[in-house]
Amino acid sequence: MAVFSDVDIRANLGNLIDIENFDEKHLRPNSYDVDRGDLWEVTDSSVKENILEVQRRLGSRGIDTEYMLPELKPRQLRRLKKDPILVPKNVYIAECVPGAWVSDNMSARIIPRSRHARDGLYAFNPNLNSNMPFLAIVPHAYAKAPEHGIAQMIIYERGTKALTRAEIRESINNGNLYYRDPASQSEARIFSDEDDKGFMPARFANELVAYKGNTLGNGESSEKFSNGGSRRGVFDFYLGVTVEEFGTGKSHILWMLSDKGHIYPNAPLCNAGVPAQQHTLEVTLNPEEITKIKSGRYPHACRLRAYALKTPASADYAEVGNYNGQTSPLPRIA
Repeated sequence: MAVFSDVDIRANLGNLIDIENFDEKHLRPNSYDVDRGDLWEVTDSSVKENILEVQRRLGSRGIDTEYMLPELKPRQLRRLKKDPILVPKNVYIAECVPGAWVSDNMSARIIPRSRHARDGLYAFNPNLNSNMPFLAIVPHAYAKAPEHGIAQMIIYERGTKALTRAEIRESINNGNLYYRDPASQSEARIFSDEDDKGFMPARFANELVAYKGNTLGNGESSEKFSNGGSRRGVFDFYLGVTVEEFGTGKSHILWMLSDKGHIYPNAPLCNAGVPAQQHTLEVTLNPEEITKIKSGRYPHACRLRAYALKTPASADYAEVGNYNGQTSPLPRIA
């Protein structure tokens, strides 16, 4: 029971998986890029809160979840014109392009692309199916809604579970999984929860940037706080950046901390495909530790959980040490 790699997706097209107008260029080591179609704003407050609650709950759960976006009616939506500016604190719905179907013993989940999440856009659907072929989009800053590559679809077998502490240690020792503890820079620390699902700590940034509802590039509306610094004023959201070492090397993770105390990562599946990838790492969160994170005195904001790929990914994803922007400088952060 595992996540499908690019090899598995390609091999099962027309059998377990059906993707409309399949394009090889959209295939990633553990996912398939998706675009958006027509766009609507959610006008019903209860539906809006339902979608936000699903997003919040996903932060502390693993890949295999039964959470579903709510069914939508036309009267709960307002259709938007082409290329609108998305506004923070609103929630939007977009058609998922291409359409995709999976067999009954499989699941498909939409997660955000890092480059757009770094601009404050979080596009997701925890259970993509023929009854709900759409994306929910939550903006944390004013931003344009890109048409192409706004999110990525992961496909996995039902019952897929994170590796245990012992399995992660074995994979690291065998060279199948690379992770270096950001604190010690040597021995990889691995913890377990009550179900013995191993996880590795990811550190929160030493500096937070607080924004008052503007674009990420508007430094006039931001304030920077170093580790342990005081918090002044009321802000719509905070940003923080941390650099972890996994996959092929250093990877940036951007955190978006809302005014309600909910925190979202930009890259739920952080990965690189050199050499052939055998695991994928999912960023999950500790919602109960929000207060400690906002204080600036708590070093770990999240957990990295490892999942095995059903078949190792192919090895043709090297892009001069840069895969999917994970190692690129963070854009437009004051």
